[in-house]
Amino acid sequence: MLNLFDTFMRRFCLYLGIVMVICGILPIVTHGIWRSEGIWALLLGGAFLLLLRQEALFQKLFGRHWHKIERAAYGLVLVGVAFALFLTVMIVWYAFFHYPPKDAETTLVVLGCKINGDRPTVMLRQRLDSALRVLEKDPSLNCVVSGGQGPDEQFTESHIMREYLIGKGIAPERIREESRSTSTRENLIFSRQVIAEAGWPETMTIVTNGYHQCRAALMAKGLGIDFYNRYAPTSFYLVPAYVVREYLGIVHLWIFGE
Repeated sequence: MLNLFDTFMRRFCLYLGIVMVICGILPIVTHGIWRSEGIWALLLGGAFLLLLRQEALFQKLFGRHWHKIERAAYGLVLVGVAFALFLTVMIVWYAFFHYPPKDAETTLVVLGCKINGDRPTVMLRQRLDSALRVLEKDPSLNCVVSGGQGPDEQFTESHIMREYLIGKGIAPERIREESRSTSTRENLIFSRQVIAEAGWPETMTIVTNGYHQCRAALMAKGLGIDFYNRYAPTSFYLVPAYVVREYLGIVHLWIFGE
């Protein structure tokens, strides 16, 4: 029975290592995105493959203790995978199953993302296009575009977001900018202030990429904000690395509250 378990876990870790290496490489190859989460996935996946490839060497180094160490490592892997699956279910729930009903009075809040010069990045454009479809469908809806200016950005994210929506035909008076925020939490706090000043419905429909909806929703709950979610798609080859980032972000939120 133990041999069967060891065989299964070796093969499982082999496939897991290959998947992690691919997930770490894809954002770099496709978009030149070097994120710490993707690099960690690449390194950890590479470590799995190295351990499996050089198992005889580790057996020699650790002697009779190796199998105990190996099985403890397998246990940690299984716990980690189970926890990741739990977080994935949460992410999927908030991405696809928390939409506003048709008669809900809400204000769209589009969360900011990095810009390139005077253009939105692929990720930000996906959020804006998702908001655009809703705004075109319901002319009574108004929108807050939320995002400040990073140290390597020429404009505030909110300015580029507003210009993008106006360029697509949305009336300027339907869009308000929130240009102070530097994080998701500040996106929500400052957007609530903008909504109050405009006299728009306090209930938010938060528009962001699907992988990010869960963390945004948990923050909104913590801030006492009444909200719904609106999913924005993400290029499939970017999802794994960004989902890993969300795992870490959700755990950080649970521990530190932000």
